[in-house]
Amino acid sequence: MEIRNLCVVKWLATIPVVGVCTLCNREFSVSIAKLKSTETKWSLRAQFDCHICAPGTESQISRTKPRHQRIAGPGSFDSKKL
Repeated sequence: MEIRNLCVVKWLATIPVVGVCTLCNREFSVSIAKLKSTETKWSLRAQFDCHICAPGTESQISRTKPRHQRIAGPGSFDSKKL
């Protein structure tokens, strides 16, 4: 069984703005109001932690190519440190 993880796929300078669940491909984004604060990574993490992967998505995702490609950012976004 695959473990879900949060992968940041879009950065605005050094700010993570879009993340994707690696198991179900659900997308999470930061609101414009939070872009000027330091709460962006916490907002992505909170959205990720609250979501529930749909049943059966694991087998579908493992057989298909992810719809998002990793975009190089200014550093890695280690979800375990949040």
